[in-house]
Amino acid sequence: MNWKREIIRPKTAVNHPSTCSGMIKVGPFLFMAGQIAMFENRYVVQGFKDIDEEGRKMLEADVNWGRHFREEKIAAQAWQVFSQIKKMLKDAGSDMENIISLRILLTDINHFPVVERVRNMFYKPDNMPIITTMQVVALCPPEALLEIEVEAFLPGEVD
Repeated sequence: MNWKREIIRPKTAVNHPSTCSGMIKVGPFLFMAGQIAMFENRYVVQGFKDIDEEGRKMLEADVNWGRHFREEKIAAQAWQVFSQIKKMLKDAGSDMENIISLRILLTDINHFPVVERVRNMFYKPDNMPIITTMQVVALCPPEALLEIEVEAFLPGEVD
């Protein structure tokens, strides 16, 4: 095996606005830096008004079915993060079905049920990745309520 380390720059997703690499490919594996609901101009999602139309429709439909989101901000941030992850995976040649592991960092562990409901909108129940969820004291920037790190498989990269 002649695996090389390669930095992958997203084409359609929000480019990671920090000084680190957003994605690194090593052989058939992709490692994604922690994603937060922040745009390239460093604006952090504050509610449904900040996310795409599909997200607003999905989250509002969930509310209409009587499953109220107690906190709109965490639901909107979760939608934005999972949407970014989906786009970044596509840019790298993979998809949500090939995620091996998620690390979900929350500033309030009580937000987990909301994040879980939003996460389930992106997965088939029989293809969930390994998930580790933990509460942290704070994230950067302070307006971020969650951060998600991803490890995925790149099926087209197998030697």
